[in-house]
Amino acid sequence: MSIEFRFLGDQIEVDRISVDEKTEQRMRVTLGTIERSKLKPSATLKSSCTPEERSVVVEWIINQKKLANLTLEANARMLPDRISKVAQWLANMDSAPNDGIKSTLNDIRSNWQMLKNTLHEKGFI
Repeated sequence: MSIEFRFLGDQIEVDRISVDEKTEQRMRVTLGTIERSKLKPSATLKSSCTPEERSVVVEWIINQKKLANLTLEANARMLPDRISKVAQWLANMDSAPNDGIKSTLNDIRSNWQMLKNTLHEKGFI
């Protein structure tokens, strides 16, 4: 018996996989779901798991959270170089920005403001 995690839209389906001894066919039983954005297990999942399965699910969630944090950190560490490259791109621009570029510049401005506010709130600047 094993546990499988299947990403389905905004949910992660958690399945118990076993093999029927008579037919030797794989059997899949859905135990419940995990909310993908918050990594929060459903009540159904919590109540459907054996203690061993529950520990596998908890460990999987912990590892997914660690992976998400590492991804965020990697993005933060790459940001200074990306900002520098955007500045170079803008400096080398020969003509007035078209609508697509204006939209990108508005997104940059909006996200820069969000970053700046967070830096102030946390006391980093």
